[in-house]
Amino acid sequence: MSTPGEPVELSKALRDFRRKWRLKFETPVWLRLVVCHGDACAPATLIDDDGHFLAIVDLGRLGIGDRWADLAVATYSLGWNYVGNWEAELLDAYGIDRDEERIDYYRRLWDAT
Repeated sequence: MSTPGEPVELSKALRDFRRKWRLKFETPVWLRLVVCHGDACAPATLIDDDGHFLAIVDLGRLGIGDRWADLAVATYSLGWNYVGNWEAELLDAYGIDRDEERIDYYRRLWDAT
């Protein structure tokens, strides 16, 4: 049996702290909440005459959520607004691999509302 302040108790406290730190700051990307636009269709992204980003507009649904709530709609809207299939390019520019399950879920949710 150890008394308060002995190395065994300190070691356990440090292990608990490290475990909690990892859970808080090493959360998998798919669990990290981000600022979501809520209506991330192509017309809400303004570009200038040279094709550079200018602004995001229509922030009435702005909130916190899963990045795929926006990415699923953003890629979906490319087909409504542009000729061709640009989904892979958008996801590549964002730096994320396609997630079929989440795209399907958020697109069905979008269509239902």
